[in-house]
Amino acid sequence: MLCLSPRGYNINDISDESYEKYLKQLKKWNISGLSIKLELYSDEKRKKYIPQKDNKGKENYFRFIKLAVSISGKGNVRSCIIIGLEEIEYSLKAVERIK
Repeated sequence: MLCLSPRGYNINDISDESYEKYLKQLKKWNISGLSIKLELYSDEKRKKYIPQKDNKGKENYFRFIKLAVSISGKGNVRSCIIIGLEEIEYSLKAVERIK
């Protein structure tokens, strides 16, 4: 299981094309499991608790997760949502967006 954040070959390239190329290369290398941890949904809590991930933007996480599933297949990509640091409504929104 490879744990990573949204990225292309060039870490600063956040285009779908770059994401797709990078994810396809991981698949060629037989990396069969990806862990892309969203952790929090609330913008306020993301800034407070995970500013390095907040800088990437949660929409980039959702785009990257969606592409990862389309390339690696269902059951090969997972995420993590931390319960208790934000209101439950935000955690549920994250679950709905990821599923």
